[in-house]
Amino acid sequence: MYKIAIKNIFQNKTRSALAIIGLSIAIIGLISLVSISAGITQSIEESFEDMTGVVVTEEDTFEMDSRLDMEMKNEIEAIPGVTVASPVIEGMITTVDGEEPEPIMGPMLRGFIYGIDPNLEMERAGGAPFKDNLKRGTYLDSSTGNNILISQTVADEYDKTTGSRIEIDRETFTVVGIFETGATFLDMMYVIPIETARDMTNIDEDETMAFHVGVDDPGITNEVAERIEFRIENVEARSMTEYEEEIGEITAQIQSFFVVISFIAVIVGAIGILNTMLMSVMERTREFGVLKAMGWTKKDIMKLITTESLFLGIIGGIVGTLLGIIATLGLERTALPFPVVITPQLIIIAISLSLILGLLGGAYPAWKAAKLDPVDAIRTE
Repeated sequence: MYKIAIKNIFQNKTRSALAIIGLSIAIIGLISLVSISAGITQSIEESFEDMTGVVVTEEDTFEMDSRLDMEMKNEIEAIPGVTVASPVIEGMITTVDGEEPEPIMGPMLRGFIYGIDPNLEMERAGGAPFKDNLKRGTYLDSSTGNNILISQTVADEYDKTTGSRIEIDRETFTVVGIFETGATFLDMMYVIPIETARDMTNIDEDETMAFHVGVDDPGITNEVAERIEFRIENVEARSMTEYEEEIGEITAQIQSFFVVISFIAVIVGAIGILNTMLMSVMERTREFGVLKAMGWTKKDIMKLITTESLFLGIIGGIVGTLLGIIATLGLERTALPFPVVITPQLIIIAISLSLILGLLGGAYPAWKAAKLDPVDAIRTE
């Protein structure tokens, strides 16, 4: 039975190859899209796992469009549970060393300046951002002027080390430290003194975009956020947990979109197998009539057809899985700024799905072949 099934597959190599290619492409798409979306999710989660405290911005305003009065710092620090309110100014960069940088995470995300007051950041619970991730050099201090912290990713991209000069949006900085967090979003940031950031973003001395608020007990972070919103009008206070949840919802939507695209590709692959097996049944009508005349039962005929389609599914699944892994890892090395996540579970799902599609693709053709009348089938030209 199995030898006959394999022989029949290779009798029409072109049609079988097209069915295998169609299914393989579907599996390649499934593995690539799912592993990339999982990589995006993991990268974002890693960005937030070590971040603590509360972010205070203008109500109903994106952080880079937010404007808060610096006098609000004292009001926030007077709230129970707050250790320090550190002003922060951020801005999207447009050029590095006179050239437009390559996108890091999507076409709009090419890196950020992250302006801070180093002394105040040191007071925040959880430590100053990037200080614990320094690989070389020193952290910023209050007298750093036009000095900057850059990530190892940026250092490698622009061949920089401590002491190097780097130009950000026509402003020249000296690299005093290089950090590496392993989180794509954080490694997009160019950390500079807040006063320099004010000049680059045209924000007045008495304003800031946001306050990053330290709390004396991480367990009351959400409670502190509620207190800030209750006591101070027209502000929005969110814990890092809330930020992570919001971004998690966005990544979940991205994953859902990728799954839908993969599902469409999988359906196309199943249709390819169905078409191949239907054509095979039509061309072998006389053969099935002879087999029935020789004593083959309907069950035997159905088993033969489903075995053939199952073999197509197995071959397409294995080929698609291998090529999907290779293609995804290739994208990771050449085009993606974050690591992809290819799990054993994903591989098992991909191959199992191929087997199911193979069986489903052969079910109708098998039923059609099994119900043929042997006399009429033998007479077929």
